[in-house]
Amino acid sequence: MIFQDETLWAEGVVFITCTVIFFTSRLCSPLLIPAYKDLSKTKKVDWDSRVVSNANAVVTTGLALYALIFVDPQGWMDDPFLRISAPSMMCFSVLLGYFAYDLCLIMINRSLLAPTTIIHHVLGLWLFGIGRFLRMGHSLLLIYTLTECTTPLVNLRWMLAVLNLKNTSLYLNNGIGMALGFLLVRSFIIPSMCFYLLYSKYDISLLVIPTIIRYSCYSGMAIIHVVNTYWTFLIWQGLFKAFKDSKQGSSKQEGPVRSVTVKQDKQR
Repeated sequence: MIFQDETLWAEGVVFITCTVIFFTSRLCSPLLIPAYKDLSKTKKVDWDSRVVSNANAVVTTGLALYALIFVDPQGWMDDPFLRISAPSMMCFSVLLGYFAYDLCLIMINRSLLAPTTIIHHVLGLWLFGIGRFLRMGHSLLLIYTLTECTTPLVNLRWMLAVLNLKNTSLYLNNGIGMALGFLLVRSFIIPSMCFYLLYSKYDISLLVIPTIIRYSCYSGMAIIHVVNTYWTFLIWQGLFKAFKDSKQGSSKQEGPVRSVTVKQDKQR
């Protein structure tokens, strides 16, 4: 299979596919979402990149779930370092291709540049590269891939905001779901599972994993957890601020409420 090949053919195919989806979004979005035409050039690039991000999140989350549930689930827990499967190899190829595509897009469009995103993607290339080419740590990486299930919520929130749909129930419910998703999935459940495996199987890792790879797994996942925790903090900070502003706004007249809304939009 191409996904079990040691070359970069699979990642190249994913890279090209992501690029095709990006330009397809540029062609189809104006037809499906008329308001897309009114976006600035920078926001159109951001919009199209988020369409690709959603596609990557759906595919990789699906592959990770399939591998963990249907490919010897107990085996992943018993041997989190050397257990591999075809779906996990496929999942990592997709992620590597996507990270490479997205980093190139960020370098071309500096408006998308964010330090935490660069850290996240570079660490992703390193860790999933270990899984893909050294065939180690598949269980841990598959579990962490499940955090991608929250990505579509982040992208939908941004899309609703630029379409001036912040006052809709969909925007509110999506925001609550995103905040809960980041808190529970990215900051608690998934990291707890990964660090439990790293701790409980530490003696095995000393025997079967080279030192540099072992340190990469432990330190890399710790850094990604810090990044996810930082994003979670920003999301909940924004949620509390929005709730506070809405309570203050309800007790004021219409004029002051509008001025607060304009101020928030400028800060975003």
